[in-house]
Amino acid sequence: MVVYLNTKPIFSDTDVLSCFLMIKQTKLLQLLYTQIIIPIYVYKEFEKAPNKELIKQINKLISEKFILVKDINTPEEYLNFINFKKGNITGRRIGNGEAAAITLAVMNNGILASNNTRDVIILVKKFNIEWIKTGDILYEAVNRNIINSNDAEKYWKEMIVVGRHLGKYKSFNEYVQDNYL
Repeated sequence: MVVYLNTKPIFSDTDVLSCFLMIKQTKLLQLLYTQIIIPIYVYKEFEKAPNKELIKQINKLISEKFILVKDINTPEEYLNFINFKKGNITGRRIGNGEAAAITLAVMNNGILASNNTRDVIILVKKFNIEWIKTGDILYEAVNRNIINSNDAEKYWKEMIVVGRHLGKYKSFNEYVQDNYL
């Protein structure tokens, strides 16, 4: 998995952003990327979240123009969104946020940021979408000397403590061993 910094738009689902928001490490994202785009459906998920601090952070990042909120605008986008959401292509229904992020990544030749492997893997493969997860972002931050591996491990553990699901991996090191070595 390769992270392409600033070469393609990044369309994020709720879960990846939540990982960094919940441990107050969005600065890390800002050091790696010029902008992250979230579908309006993802924004609405943050609005409805019980933790109101998350939407405050999102709104701050929007005001700084780091996060851009995008809607499904064209008929083709809407058709893909509905097909992805209803599982018409995969036989598996997915949420609005995932469906919208995948739709926008497909339609704009972008990168999907999502930790929801089970929900997105078939569509990622079928449409040959570039895909990053929280572990990939941390790995890239380590490789670019923005943080060290101890920091990445610390952030990983903090994400788990605040209830973020990072797949089967209990540590950043385990993620790296399985995905990069």
